[in-house]
Amino acid sequence: MKRFAIGISIMLALAGVAFAQSDLQPLAVVKLNKSETITLKQLKAHVSVTEKQYQAYGVNMTSEQKVKMREQMLESMIANKLIAQQAAKEGLSVTDTQVTAAFVGLFNQGGNQNVTEAQLEEECKKATGKSLSEYIKEQTGMTVAEYKNQVKEQLMVQQYIFAKKGAEVKNIAATDKEIRDFYELNKASLVWDDMAKLFLVAVPKGNDAEAAKKKATDMMNQISKNQAKRSEMIAASDNGKAYQAGEILVHKNAQTARMQGWTMDNLNELFEKKVGYTSELIDASTNYQFYSILKKYDAKMLGISDLVQPETNVTVYEYIKGNLTNNKQSQALQVAAQALVKSLDTKENVDRKKTGDALTKLLSW
Repeated sequence: MKRFAIGISIMLALAGVAFAQSDLQPLAVVKLNKSETITLKQLKAHVSVTEKQYQAYGVNMTSEQKVKMREQMLESMIANKLIAQQAAKEGLSVTDTQVTAAFVGLFNQGGNQNVTEAQLEEECKKATGKSLSEYIKEQTGMTVAEYKNQVKEQLMVQQYIFAKKGAEVKNIAATDKEIRDFYELNKASLVWDDMAKLFLVAVPKGNDAEAAKKKATDMMNQISKNQAKRSEMIAASDNGKAYQAGEILVHKNAQTARMQGWTMDNLNELFEKKVGYTSELIDASTNYQFYSILKKYDAKMLGISDLVQPETNVTVYEYIKGNLTNNKQSQALQVAAQALVKSLDTKENVDRKKTGDALTKLLSW
């Protein structure tokens, strides 16, 4: 029995090798300016990201739909490589600095323009308990280097298409009729929910929660007793190492509670209080917080001339115009890209290794 078990182990090991070899088999070779192979493994990495997004939204696809989507993603990968190679052939290049900035921007949800890759690494470790490379591998199936290569390729594609068609596309804009029609069809969803403008202070617990609690309490007392100015606290904050202080607009919903690390009771208490109220200390998951209420805004439906958000100068009309214009320009760039790919996608430039039934079978994993 022991010998039989060993034999089974060897068979499983050989099956693993065969599976790995299958994943490495080429699906297409793009050779317009240089030879680049798209493997089944690379396609699976791209598909994995998209299928996870579908699952997150509760979308269940049939086997046929999955194969069709995978075929489309393969064609998209071929198209990107064709345009990127044509761009390089015509002398366009993307710097490592541009790639790093775009790479960091994809993960930097806080909007801090000065965040570095090292800081992003720290934030990823805090938020997920994983290194950035581990997180990216888990989410995309790619290494950091492979992911950055994808970002670089996408930047090349975007810059090349914009260089060719940007001036023409810039003249495309939403019409007044399109804007007003959109408003009429969607005005039920164009609303303010209950909102409050807060002065918020958060002191990270770090390795000494008691010291953090004392610091937050002292700062809270200074604000409550008007012994310190909000502007001075904001100016003295240091990107969150000792504490964070600033003015924020919060909405009365569960998402706000999750983002701030509050309970719904914390949030409900906020909206029950009047302007000028300073909260008690809140024990959030990673920090101690307190806030002062600066302004409150009641829920309402928005007219087309209303501000889309308090304390901005953007009206609903301008907001809709911007979104519709961006969509129309994006569609125009997409049409331009499709026309370019059609002209470049020749037998000389692309060698599709698998087609027809053979490709369908291979994509039915």
